[in-house]
Amino acid sequence: MKTWLMRARGRLSFANVTSCIALFVALGGTSYAAIALPRNSVGSWQIRTHAVEKSEIDRGAVGRWEILPNGVDRSEIRRDAVGPSEVRGNAVSSDEIANGTLQAEDLSTAGKTALAALNGVSFRTSSTAAGKAVGGNAKAIAHTVGSGIYTVDLGQDVSACQYAATIGAVKNGTAIEPPAADAARATASPSADGTKVAVTTAKADGTAIDTAFHLLIAC
Repeated sequence: MKTWLMRARGRLSFANVTSCIALFVALGGTSYAAIALPRNSVGSWQIRTHAVEKSEIDRGAVGRWEILPNGVDRSEIRRDAVGPSEVRGNAVSSDEIANGTLQAEDLSTAGKTALAALNGVSFRTSSTAAGKAVGGNAKAIAHTVGSGIYTVDLGQDVSACQYAATIGAVKNGTAIEPPAADAARATASPSADGTKVAVTTAKADGTAIDTAFHLLIAC
């Protein structure tokens, strides 16, 4: 072996060494060219399923243009991964909320107040003894003097609601009108017209008397 090496070294020349180096560089360059791919030469068909993981994707590298419509469903989204900053203003409407999924604790204070108003007292009014509406949302009050009967028109059907009438002082402009001294009771009843409620005021013995009263209607 030693003799063979000595013979081979004896035959090496500067030209031989240079040729070998040139051949090595040429072969190496060919290998590099084989892995340096032209731009856009690799498409989705060349990528094996699950070959690209999140460690291979730069932050912010995937935009909405790279995502097919309906390409991301709930199974791809981590719990609590989407916060308020990721949701566009007014992007979520009633169509995106399943029935029965919102609870009282999900509502804002303003929302709870509005909900209570919808399910609480819907209509109210105060009336002078003469049948003048001095507060609330009644459309009109019809009254015949001395009858103790007031027909309160609410402007919409309240036939399925509950009524409560009470005798009491009412504020008429800057003045306060007290109830009649001997007025004792007030009752509210539905009328033939579903938009109206009949209020009757009377003395303790049932005699009709005109007096100021308040009416509350819950629907």
